[in-house]
Amino acid sequence: EAFRDAIEWAGEQPWSNGSVGLWGMSYLAVSQHAAASLRPQHLKAMIAIGTDVDLYEEVAYNGGILNEQFFPTWKRSG
Repeated sequence: EAFRDAIEWAGEQPWSNGSVGLWGMSYLAVSQHAAASLRPQHLKAMIAIGTDVDLYEEVAYNGGILNEQFFPTWKRSG
């Protein structure tokens, strides 16, 4: 819900026109899909570059096989 709260906060500020857009690449692009799934009222646009729509199927378990290289790299980045 932090995504939704941040978007709604930005959309309600006096300096805002009420329309919030997101931009991001890779992990930040995937995060946009999570934010949009919460349906924030002020979210009007997304530019998601280099994203997999289904992180589980396309990255973590590509073709149903565990990608053992993905998880250690992802864990170190966080």
